[in-house]
Amino acid sequence: MRKLFPGHVTTLKELALAMINAVKRGYVRQIIEVKDIVQLSKEVKIF
Repeated sequence: MRKLFPGHVTTLKELALAMINAVKRGYVRQIIEVKDIVQLSKEVKIF
C-alpha cells in the first residue's frame, strides 16, 4: 500500500513511536501529517 501512496500511509508501529517522540520532545506543529509521523518515528531512541 505504501508503494502506491507513500505520503498517505503509515504503520501502527510508526504512529506509536511518533506519539512517544512527540510527547517526550514536543513538536512544532499541532497538526501532524503522515510525513511528520514517519519522520518522528525514525527519531525515537529506544533505551
